Amino acid sequence: MHGPSRAISLHWHGDNAPTQPRWLVKKMLPETGVALLSGRLSSGKTFVGLQLAQCIATNKPFAGRKIKRQGGTLFMAAEAAGDIPIRLQGLGARARLPFAWVDDVPTISKPGALDRLVEIARLAEAGMRKEFGLPLALIVIDTMAAAAGFQDENDSADVQSVMNVLHQLTRAMGVLVMVVDHFGKSDKGGTRGSSAKEASADAVLVLVAPHGSGAQHTMTIRKLRSGAEGTEFGFWLREVGLGDDEDGEPISTCIVEFSSGPVNLKKTTEDLKRALDLARALDLALGLQCHKLPLFGETPSIVDATPLQLVRDEFYKAYPCQGDHAQQQETRRKAFNRQFDRARTLGLIRTREVGGENYIWKART
Repeated sequence: MHGPSRAISLHWHGDNAPTQPRWLVKKMLPETGVALLSGRLSSGKTFVGLQLAQCIATNKPFAGRKIKRQGGTLFMAAEAAGDIPIRLQGLGARARLPFAWVDDVPTISKPGALDRLVEIARLAEAGMRKEFGLPLALIVIDTMAAAAGFQDENDSADVQSVMNVLHQLTRAMGVLVMVVDHFGKSDKGGTRGSSAKEASADAVLVLVAPHGSGAQHTMTIRKLRSGAEGTEFGFWLREVGLGDDEDGEPISTCIVEFSSGPVNLKKTTEDLKRALDLARALDLALGLQCHKLPLFGETPSIVDATPLQLVRDEFYKAYPCQGDHAQQQETRRKAFNRQFDRARTLGLIRTREVGGENYIWKART
């Protein structure tokens, strides 16, 4: 004997069907569905997730893309929950955000997990509507490895059962569920484990950390239903100071700073190579004369800076060229200005005048 079947709901062509996709972040993340935020260790996954939550709460663009649904975020911190408060402080929000988090995250693969996930989400949404007048728009689960409870992450049936629960969660709550996940052994291979993860996801954002200091991280739209794939966005992880601890030692965290728009990764890599002489000169100058320069924005920060003239002097000494002295100086001047302008345009360096002298420092990564 079979129990009573669920009511069948048929959708007919022309019956109030939407004429265009509905977005949470326009042409990047759908309003509802399951998304993966994947990358290696230290690629900035959690920081990017928190930046997204802030943008959704404040209705400010994320990576230059428009927020289409303002709302709150429920962050399910299956690991490193203790880091959430300081990372939120680093965002420098001047008003309370519609953001709630839990560290007691149900194991998704276990029976009853969906009911518990929905219960937590409804509690968070009720609080957001009451205090902020906003709906719950995003659920972040950090990370898949800590929350899923896979028997075998490479088994497609095991993975698909977890993805099915996440899809049921998004349907029950009408929000985007974004899961932070790790890459496999190869960046080209994508998200770790069975390909069923990415196959079942509605969107996949991939983060790649730079090799060496001064280079941008990148975020790539690897998969997007109803949207263009392959677009890359550059960003930096900038360190911000948060005062001192009880022993007088500095406390800091990182925030995400996106570049002004999508980047051409190949061109950026070529530009970085062309600015190598400047990078070496800056390293030498910092070794000779390093100043702790305080900066003040929404949150205070201290950077290691050096006089710009000292960097120029070291660049001239190491840059080979021919001709008489005047010709050599002119060649070096043009080369320095060319690399300096390129590095500043890419956001690899920062400068500021202090006490009548120009200082330069590396953008934090």
